[in-house]
Amino acid sequence: ERRPAASGAAFAAALLVKPQALIFAPIPLLWFGDRLLRRHTAAELSLFLPAAILVFALGVLPFAAVHGPAWVVEKYVSTLASYPYASLNAANVFALIGGNGADATQTMLFLSFKTWGTVFLFFILAWVAWRAWWGMTASDHVYLAAFLPVSVYLWSIKMHERYLFPALAMLLAYHILSRDRRALGLFLGFSATLFISMTQVLYLSMHEIWYISRFDPILLAVSATHLLLWLLLAGIGGRRQRRLRVPDGPGREACA
Repeated sequence: ERRPAASGAAFAAALLVKPQALIFAPIPLLWFGDRLLRRHTAAELSLFLPAAILVFALGVLPFAAVHGPAWVVEKYVSTLASYPYASLNAANVFALIGGNGADATQTMLFLSFKTWGTVFLFFILAWVAWRAWWGMTASDHVYLAAFLPVSVYLWSIKMHERYLFPALAMLLAYHILSRDRRALGLFLGFSATLFISMTQVLYLSMHEIWYISRFDPILLAVSATHLLLWLLLAGIGGRRQRRLRVPDGPGREACA
């Protein structure tokens, strides 16, 4: 809010490091959309975008000079298309139903894992947009930045166990801004489950076992725990959204 140029530069830097930073893209999109729809100045957007483009271009330039300007697009597309599995040792919903290491095209309840992942992603983005519609305070920004990686990790395909790491930082930041003790509990809960998952994966890899068994009891238990923690996280956002509603004329509610 206060330093949009620095925010754009930081997002571009994150995107240069890992394409998975795209998980956070809805946050600035929704914020700027909210600002423009409510007739606020677009000056922040005019600072965010040039800074993001400049940092990204500078980071890509050395590689584009060798491999051509289309290299970065091909690199990102190939990265996002790699590992066509429902889950790659991620303790999520797909692992909970026996999808760890399963081909993403495999059918489950009349649809492939890939299709289910797309459907779930649509609902996640719709919920985030609905939540943002009522206005976003500083803590709300960070809440959604925690909700997105947890939800994508839990309900999307091609997830690794380590993709939950960004959510930990955001949950702790949300607790600091909101003073909501439930957020601290979620931070501790996800920290414990991620530690268990990482320990199991690293231990098995030392024995050259790269995939956890589909019906491994630890994997299933952690997956079920993640689902319960996610329900609590979604509940926090839903209750907070209801508290922010105030009457604003006939048939209309707005954010206090």
